[in-house]
Amino acid sequence: MAYYDDWDVRLSYLIFYGAEAGKVSEAFKTAEARLDTWSLDELLGEARGASDPDDLAKAVERAAYGAPLEFDERFYALINDALRHNDARVREGGIWAVSMAQYPQFQPLIMTIAETDEEEMLREMAALLVAGTDSDAD
Repeated sequence: MAYYDDWDVRLSYLIFYGAEAGKVSEAFKTAEARLDTWSLDELLGEARGASDPDDLAKAVERAAYGAPLEFDERFYALINDALRHNDARVREGGIWAVSMAQYPQFQPLIMTIAETDEEEMLREMAALLVAGTDSDAD
């Protein structure tokens, strides 16, 4: 288990890992029962309720930390909307969210952002994600 504080999105989190999936799952469930954790619905609700672009970007990033490892349409839709948002700050939050959620379904849109986004910094961030995904496939 590892503990992290992400001051940028104001979130502390635990990462559970190990060779035996059953023991990892048991440790996760124990921590979840004993700690004040965000539910998936709370993470999604915060992002859906945010109207300020900075708040929305951070809420999408926070939601991505809690996104299930297996594809989840609700998280995909939330992050997809952020990636297509008209405000560059929200699109940036969406790119950071993709780096955490890592659903392969994002790959075509991330490639498009890398090639066509009006903001150079976002094109560069997306290109790094594309390059990282390509090297992971090797």
